[in-house]
Amino acid sequence: MNLLQRHTLAEAKELVERSFGQYLATLHLTPQRQAIATLEAELKTIQQRLVTIDRSQLATYQKLRERLHQDQRLLKIFQQQAEQERSYELLPLLMAVPLGTWVHLKPTVAEQPPLPAVLCHQVAGSGQLPHWVCLAADGRFYVVAVEHILGIYPIAPPCPPCRHCQKP
Repeated sequence: MNLLQRHTLAEAKELVERSFGQYLATLHLTPQRQAIATLEAELKTIQQRLVTIDRSQLATYQKLRERLHQDQRLLKIFQQQAEQERSYELLPLLMAVPLGTWVHLKPTVAEQPPLPAVLCHQVAGSGQLPHWVCLAADGRFYVVAVEHILGIYPIAPPCPPCRHCQKP
């Protein structure tokens, strides 16, 4: 206000802009102004790219992605139902086969092949269904429920290549 008493508005503005405080404030804001300029340039580039996008193709793509998501969800549901149905069909067979019967166990990692094993003992499960103690081809004992057994074999299944038996 003191500046306006002695100087015109333009002169007062010029004096303020030349002051040390204003210099420090401007110096402090320089990196932020540069960041804003960079972001504005990037925004302009993105807007130019967006102009070339065909909106109808984008809408079609979005519908296809939604359809794919729904199909994947349905596939997962059908796979769960098929596995549950397989378990229901396999249970009476497991109850009837003698101990020493070969089975294939579901692998612990999805990329691995099924694990050949021999039924050793039937034990009470946590619910109404029993569990089975199996000796697997890897030399370990596993306690498994019916949903972990993929198939029953009257004779030994072919052995996958492994370091235990040294077969190719």
